[in-house]
Amino acid sequence: MTKISKRLLAITSFIEKKDKAADIGCDHGLLSIYLKENNLIKNIIASDINQNALNNAIKNIEAKKLKIKTILSDGIKNINTDNLNTLIISGMGTSTILHILTIPTKLKNINKIIIQSNN
Repeated sequence: MTKISKRLLAITSFIEKKDKAADIGCDHGLLSIYLKENNLIKNIIASDINQNALNNAIKNIEAKKLKIKTILSDGIKNINTDNLNTLIISGMGTSTILHILTIPTKLKNINKIIIQSNN
C-alpha cells in the first residue's frame, strides 16, 4: 500500500467514494494512487503543469497497475470538468490556487473544492 503524508491523509477525509475528482498539481501522484488503492473514490484525474512531475506520477501509477487518467495542464485549463464534481488543489501558494479558480466555465459542475495552501 502507498504511504502518504499527514497533509495528504487529511485531504482524504474530505473525499467521498462517489466523487469524481481532479488532483490539480498532483506532483508524484501519491494522493490519487492512495485514493484508488484504498477504493476511496470512484474516479480521479491526476494533473500537473510540469512534465517531469507528471512523468513521475505516470511511473508511480503504472507501477501500481491502476487506472488513473493523467493530464498535462496549467491548472484546470486542459481538463474536461464536465464529468467531475470535485477539485483537489493542494501544495501550492494562495495566489496560484486563486489563479486556477478563475475559469468559471470549468467550475459549473464542481460542487466541492478541497484546498490546502502552502502559505
